[in-house]
Amino acid sequence: MREEYERHILTVLLMAGSRGISIKLLSMHVYNMSVTLFHTPDIRKIYYYSKGYLYRKSKQRNSIIEHLDKRGVYRLTANGRILIHVMQAPTIFD
Repeated sequence: MREEYERHILTVLLMAGSRGISIKLLSMHVYNMSVTLFHTPDIRKIYYYSKGYLYRKSKQRNSIIEHLDKRGVYRLTANGRILIHVMQAPTIFD
């Protein structure tokens, strides 16, 4: 489940672009991406997981996620956006 949340977080950050996105809005997008007919995750758990994940990743030395000047707003770095596009690109094995 956590890998799915991480994938959703990176997808939402990629869609947000260089302006970034607040943790609250990001967690709502992750929640909406995770809801199914048979499973409804807890929005508070997703919010706190997203908050912790972004905080931890933005503090790493060569992170693909960066914290903006505005409180609670994060975005992908330029290298991060390139990396995500490369990871999502189809390969010859698909």
